[in-house]
Amino acid sequence: MTPVGGELEQCCSELLTQQELQDCSASDEAAVRRERLLARALVRSVLAGYIPGGAHPSSLLFERNPHGKPRLLWPSAARSDHVLSFSLTHTATLIGLAVTVDGLVGLDVEGSARRTRRDPLRLARRRFSETEIADLLACPDDDSRAARFLQLWTLKEAYVKALGRGISAPPGLRSFSFRLSGFPQYRQQQQQQQQWQSPNAPGGTGSCLPPVQSSTRHSTADGSSSDSSDGSGSRIEFHTLAPDMRHWEFALLQPAPDHMAAVCVQRHPSNTRGSRMRGEHEPLQPLCLLHFDATAVLEGGDGSLLEPQILAQGSFPC
Repeated sequence: MTPVGGELEQCCSELLTQQELQDCSASDEAAVRRERLLARALVRSVLAGYIPGGAHPSSLLFERNPHGKPRLLWPSAARSDHVLSFSLTHTATLIGLAVTVDGLVGLDVEGSARRTRRDPLRLARRRFSETEIADLLACPDDDSRAARFLQLWTLKEAYVKALGRGISAPPGLRSFSFRLSGFPQYRQQQQQQQQWQSPNAPGGTGSCLPPVQSSTRHSTADGSSSDSSDGSGSRIEFHTLAPDMRHWEFALLQPAPDHMAAVCVQRHPSNTRGSRMRGEHEPLQPLCLLHFDATAVLEGGDGSLLEPQILAQGSFPC
């Protein structure tokens, strides 16, 4: 997240409702208040760019599901058959927003120190499946175990965010699991991070966005699983006991040094509404992740400055 001054914060404040401003001000910490303000302004600024005919960010209305996840209410003048989904995540140093059309999405970003400053196995034994705990125990050293924990945690968070429920909501995080293979060990990740350093980033530091390391789809109603690889040898397997006939695709990436991000996207099979809009039985296009400069969007106050660039693209046939 690029450092910004008071003038930009004032512009962001003008986009929010009084209730949102009160929510942002509820914290005693100035950094947390600023983080919330920028995150909510980013949501409004980006989503406004998707409204047919245009809309001012401050005019958007939202509602929340029983678990607190917000959903955009389309303006009456811009009714559409499409469903816009989004997922917001933010840390003290990074804000992430994922947006999809006609498919659920979940995004989670974690700083490497947040979940792993203590023994990750302690939290894993409360939240992870037996398979995931065994995966952590098999790691060759503490650094690799901490890195693997972060990968698994962000994947699990991204999935429950896509479903629109919290991590404590039934059936809980232990009702599904991930198995990762072919991912670099901790020291390899550190070397990759050094290669991603970019002198063009603000202040001469930062990182280029690396390619997605792996992606997979899965649907099941009986606990079976399926998986696919991105061609690099990395693979994510998704297992769940809960009936879920939706098709999911997952991706892991590092948007910045010392951060791990996971994206969960619902992909429509050929017999669903999303595919019928393209033609019955027409195969899906490969999943393509785009990124843009969030600071530029906030400075513009609307979606007119969105110039997405391809972050990574999967190559998974349906």
